[in-house]
This record gives sequence, structure tokens and C-alpha cells, in this order.
Amino acid sequence: LDDRRRVPTAHGHVTIRTGNLVERWRADTLLTKEPQTIRWLERTMRNDSVFFDIGGNIGLYTVYALTLPGRESARALCFEPEALNFARLNLNINDNGLSARALAFCIGLGGSNGIGSLRVSNLLAGSALHGDRYVAADASNIRTGMVRTTLDRLCAEIPDIDPPTHLKIDVDGPELDILRGGLETLRHRALRHVLVEFEETEMAEGTKILGDAGFKLVDTGAKTQGIANAIYEKQ
Repeated sequence: LDDRRRVPTAHGHVTIRTGNLVERWRADTLLTKEPQTIRWLERTMRNDSVFFDIGGNIGLYTVYALTLPGRESARALCFEPEALNFARLNLNINDNGLSARALAFCIGLGGSNGIGSLRVSNLLAGSALHGDRYVAADASNIRTGMVRTTLDRLCAEIPDIDPPTHLKIDVDGPELDILRGGLETLRHRALRHVLVEFEETEMAEGTKILGDAGFKLVDTGAKTQGIANAIYEKQ
């Protein structure tokens, strides 16, 4: 069954499609799975914000960010290369009346431009941990084609899109590659807020890249299996 689940928040309800147990779990834990991300959005999003949701999955944080009160003119660009997640992402955007303010791309971001493939952990919408880091070459025969580009090329070539004020990067592996491919975007004066999910071993390098662009690490979340969210603000 394809249920439209109404998820209560302090600001009203959002609607999330739940056609399997993974999506139901994501809907039910919207406010509790990553409370630091929720607080970050509530604290920093403004009415004129442009939110880049890199690794958008089925769109929970985009939907939440754009339905916060007083953010009726905020906009979002979402990037999700896994096809089933991308389909649900678009449905969730539409179900919440956000199609005029959110634009989704079925592409991957990284450190270079090209066409390749994506190893997929399973074919359930809402799933994560896709890609080379988590899916060994001999562990799955599920692959999809993927177009990849850099953040800088994307921002230079998309017409009529303002540069981001917010970046959320949660892509299960290529976080550093995305930062390396977005050095001009990171230095742009419009970008003030960045949240990245880092492996513990990669946080120092990521913090240096962001520090060179004028950002300071202001908060880190609890570590889960060596992974934590890191929040940066431009000084």
C-alpha cells in the first residue's frame, strides 16, 4: 500500500509517502533520528534561504525545512542519484505543495564530471548506504547508471538558480569529494551554513577544506559507528 503518512511536528503536519517499512521508519523518526539536523534547520533557515540537500533520499529534511513557519519563500535543490529514492523525493515534494520551491535532480555530486554507475544496496525506497564504500563489488549485482558532476559546475551552469545559503551533505562516502569539487561554491559570500556527515577519519580533512573557505566548526553530533554530523558557520 502507498500510504500518505501525516507526520506531526511542532509547526503542523508534513506528509510522507510510506510504501514499505523503511519509509515508515524514516517518517516516524523524522524528528528523532537526527535531532541536530532538525535544530540546525530551525535555527538557521530564513525566508530567503536556498537549501542544497545533497543526498536527499526521499526528501524528509527538504520538506521539513520548507514547511517551517516564516520560511514561505525559502527554496531547495535536492540531489539523489538512486532512482527509487528520487521518485519518492518528487512525490513528497509535490504532496506537501512545494513543487514551486523545490527542484530535485537525479544526479550524484562528487569531485569530477562523468557518467558511470552506482552500486545499490537494495531496491527499497528510503534505503541508504548505496555506493562503493558500503556495497562491495561482489556483494550485489544491482547497479544503476549515474551522471555525476561537481558542485561548482552545477552552480555555474544551472540557469536562474541562486547560490546556496545552506549545504547539507550526507551521501554515505563521497563527502570529501563533494567538498573538493565545490571550492568556489564554498567561498561564495552567500553560503553561510554547512552540515556534513563525516566518517571520524575524514573530519579533520573536511574541517580544513571548510576552514580554508572561511568556515568554523561550531558543533558535532553524537558518533554512531564512527560517523557524526559536523556543523560549520562562515566567520
